[in-house]
Amino acid sequence: MIRRHLAVSAVALVSALITIPAVASDGASWSYTADRGPGHWAELSPDYAACGAGHNQSPVDIATSLETSLGGPSIEYPHAGYQVRHDGHTVKVTFPPGNAIEYEGKRYRLRQLHFHAPSEHHLNGQAFPMEAHLVHEAGDGRLAVLALLFEEGQAEPALETLLRQAPATSGQQVTLDAGLEADALLPDAADYYRLNGSLTTPPCSEGVLWLVAKAPLSASETQLQAMSRLLGEANNRPLQPLNARRVLE
Repeated sequence: MIRRHLAVSAVALVSALITIPAVASDGASWSYTADRGPGHWAELSPDYAACGAGHNQSPVDIATSLETSLGGPSIEYPHAGYQVRHDGHTVKVTFPPGNAIEYEGKRYRLRQLHFHAPSEHHLNGQAFPMEAHLVHEAGDGRLAVLALLFEEGQAEPALETLLRQAPATSGQQVTLDAGLEADALLPDAADYYRLNGSLTTPPCSEGVLWLVAKAPLSASETQLQAMSRLLGEANNRPLQPLNARRVLE
């Protein structure tokens, strides 16, 4: 079993104990372009109202921070994920029970990993070619997402099997020959920004704990292009206002 303790940066949270869906709604059809794109999500269904009326929406540009002495989460990812599905918006890897993080006394089970290209979050105004989201859910329904940003550089071995075997057609699912080890994607030592935000897809529910890696990882140009081909179109929601949230570090 692998356990890691990570230093974390944080955004002051607005306390609201609510239950949040771990995946985007299966309701009204939405997309990233035209009249069903991000600017129209709130109009597509009453369930998507937060996409337009929310005050703590994600993603954001993380440009300033205030130093704190907050501790980091404990991460345990002993089991690989083998099931990969293309849901029409992203490529998603699901994980068996046993993978989890613990933070501030709460345990969050790793539900799935998915990708956005280009990145959704920015660091100091800089976008990145890809972003991975490790989505976790606590027993009370609260979500915690680890966001990993990728820049072009050395190839990431942990992505090779996924990029070679993942389906490129919506609705298709495959079983990987070699499972994806979520732990292999994490930096050996990482600092994270902590954000109180939302789902970045409809219904844009708020109350999501975001942990955004401060240092980007690397993936090769070939890998980044392969992910873009799998996704079929850019699947990044535009930046949202930070509003009253403070980024703490």
